Amino acid sequence: MKILFTVIAAAGHIHPTLPIAQQLQRRGHEVVYATGGDMVHTLENLGFHAIALLLGEVDSPEQMNEPIHKHHGRRNPYSLYIEFRYLFSVIYRARLELEKHITNWRPDLIITDFSTPVGASLGTVHDIPWITTTTVPACIRTYDGTPAFLGGWGISRHFLHRWRNRLGVYACEVFRHGVDWLFSKELRKLGLKLNLPSRHDGLYSPFAILGLSIWEFEYARSWPKHFHMLGPLDYQHSPLSLSEDCLDFLHTTTPKIFVTLGTHLGNIKRQFVPRMIRHFGTLPFRFVISLGGHQLNDFPPLPGNVKVVDYIAYDQILEKVDVVIHHGGMGIIYHAIAKGCPAITVPQGYDQFDNAQRIADLGIGLRITNRQLLGRRLHRCISTILDDERYRSRTAQLAKVMANNYQPTANAVAVIEKVLSTSSPVCRDKAPYVTLDDFVS
Repeated sequence: MKILFTVIAAAGHIHPTLPIAQQLQRRGHEVVYATGGDMVHTLENLGFHAIALLLGEVDSPEQMNEPIHKHHGRRNPYSLYIEFRYLFSVIYRARLELEKHITNWRPDLIITDFSTPVGASLGTVHDIPWITTTTVPACIRTYDGTPAFLGGWGISRHFLHRWRNRLGVYACEVFRHGVDWLFSKELRKLGLKLNLPSRHDGLYSPFAILGLSIWEFEYARSWPKHFHMLGPLDYQHSPLSLSEDCLDFLHTTTPKIFVTLGTHLGNIKRQFVPRMIRHFGTLPFRFVISLGGHQLNDFPPLPGNVKVVDYIAYDQILEKVDVVIHHGGMGIIYHAIAKGCPAITVPQGYDQFDNAQRIADLGIGLRITNRQLLGRRLHRCISTILDDERYRSRTAQLAKVMANNYQPTANAVAVIEKVLSTSSPVCRDKAPYVTLDDFVS
């Protein structure tokens, strides 16, 4: 069978799909990726055929956002309007480009990333079954529980929180219907609807939604019946070991802190890394800062307790440090949990505020702001985690659950092949599951 993956050219989105794609390929399926140009070489080296969409425009998330950089990440209505209009335009043009490819190679199934639903549009218009993958199940539309994208609301502990959640869900619905009305023309061109008669979100597959996360990281909600929580997946592509210089730096009894803002967020890194270096130099800890592949040439002289590296694989560093400071991306979150490393989360945008609050509610880390990262609060947070063994033991407990209770690749392939064979929605088993609320109670 022919399977097309459509994924944004970001490591945090492509890497979780790679184990699934590799297993599908081993089982005899023909797998093709459609993504931005920056990831094509990586995919081809792994044995996949890859299509570079809108070459020179969306090669990377930074390049894709460049035309709207003045509005990107801002929350005022005008900036949101500009972002949505631009995003729908990119999706439409990417679909038109993909349509040229499927003339001679029509896929039997499309697997599309939740963040840029090019595959959703292609599948809907051409009547091809499609599946959504998401590393952030909090984004999925439900009508109860704690809503997402409202600054990172926490667990419901009493009736006031439940009323807060109802108002939040209502606000989200008003926003969705507003977007549906405001961009009705663009959505019609894409063949998509935000609001379906079934009350589901039209940007998510009606066949199956694959959640590359764990139940224990999500608040109690009424999930769609065709949503499958598979467990986290990632592909560690770097064969490089830690340098001798880095190992020597970490060979100390002084508490060691790893700092990362992921593989993107270039503008934020340019803004904050120099300030972090100066501030970290005043603290009694050792810091390893990863630039995530970004080149920054204008940072200040390094204090003796700070080391900056261009790139470092999470699995190699996390087992050697006491605490990780990160932005709340799902990749680093699950790597840290797997290694039993507590976290201090400094969210920068999108789902990261919700992720940061979940980390705090689970008791596997703390949540701070950018200002607190560069102030006295950081010292207190690091000391709190180092002095309270419950953070590390709680993280280790969750790591054990994650390792023992989830088989993401096998379960993903099972759902995918069932959709391939039936072209019908695949509902999850009715087996009970443990949510974040249950895990912390």
